[in-house]
Amino acid sequence: MTRPVARPNRGGPPGQQRRQATQQTGCTDDIQRYLRALFERDEPGAVIEVRYRQGDGMRSAFFAHTDTTTAASTIVRLATATDVYVGVAPRVRRAGGRDAIERVWSLWADLDDADAATALDHLPVAPAIRIASGSPGHLHAYWPLQQPIGVLEAEAANRRLAAELGADGGAVTNAATILRPLSVGGGRAHRDGPACSFEDASSNGRGDGT
Repeated sequence: MTRPVARPNRGGPPGQQRRQATQQTGCTDDIQRYLRALFERDEPGAVIEVRYRQGDGMRSAFFAHTDTTTAASTIVRLATATDVYVGVAPRVRRAGGRDAIERVWSLWADLDDADAATALDHLPVAPAIRIASGSPGHLHAYWPLQQPIGVLEAEAANRRLAAELGADGGAVTNAATILRPLSVGGGRAHRDGPACSFEDASSNGRGDGT
């Protein structure tokens, strides 16, 4: 009688698999809310850029600005194996450079200081979205706008925010910036799947505008 060959469980113990599935579902939902806040109000034809590390280089995937479901699930899937970023401003074509941006729907700040949350709390307009970007206290903060603004205006406003908060005032203020939609702990360093830390300070993910 031939005995069946036992196959290794490559997904890990059942409990670990359930934790991974639950964690990934939560992250997907949070990232979809994040993407909607940044992109869903843009004009037809706009695209979301998802950029990820592959080998020694970077690759990009593009999604219709309304297809936040597919974009979010792709981000979570990629983040189990590599570093993933999102172009914060909508692109008007399938390209990642500054010349592919005509409108900006949010302002943002990259705070790499343990007192980042305290600094944000002293602003007259709180960010609608905060995402943990690294070690404790390090944040990406977003202010979705009621109406889009131009590239130069957005970059100037980002620099003013950075100066007020003591945030990074360099290349991250550029309209073509890419930022992590997941906290550090996703990607290759986290075997249990991507860790997601998302704080939505508004009831609908859009905030009050600025």
